[in-house]
Amino acid sequence: MHDFMRRLSDYRPEKVVGGRDQVEAMIIASEKGFGDAMSDDFETPEALAVIFDFVKEVNRMIDEEVISSESREKIMTYLTRVDAVLGLLEPTKDESVDAETMQLIDMRNAARRDKDWAKADELRKNCLEKGSFWRTGRAAPSGRRSNHSLAFQ
Repeated sequence: MHDFMRRLSDYRPEKVVGGRDQVEAMIIASEKGFGDAMSDDFETPEALAVIFDFVKEVNRMIDEEVISSESREKIMTYLTRVDAVLGLLEPTKDESVDAETMQLIDMRNAARRDKDWAKADELRKNCLEKGSFWRTGRAAPSGRRSNHSLAFQ
């Protein structure tokens, strides 16, 4: 997805006249498919399939050079909205984790390895108060900046 967004942002059509209606129809169809999938018990694999079908079609249109600058901007806006739900794209500078927070994350990972759950919970709480949240799972937790009041996992 990162490569596609880079390709799309680097795409500079010369003088493309057509394609606008087709792109708008594709965005509408993709929005519907994505929304339906997410509304169906948060069916993420289906939602991703809708997005990747959209990306495949846009790539074809880039190859054929039939996307205008205006349509390119609409596509980027749409995918940015999708990313707000799925978080597929690289974090922006605002979301990056500062050195102090990364140190807290490392300390928390060490506390978890040592099974010091109270200390791990306290370190997690400190990061949440700083506006970071945790991604947890089988891999070691990692942090991310957040502007959302309920952005913790």
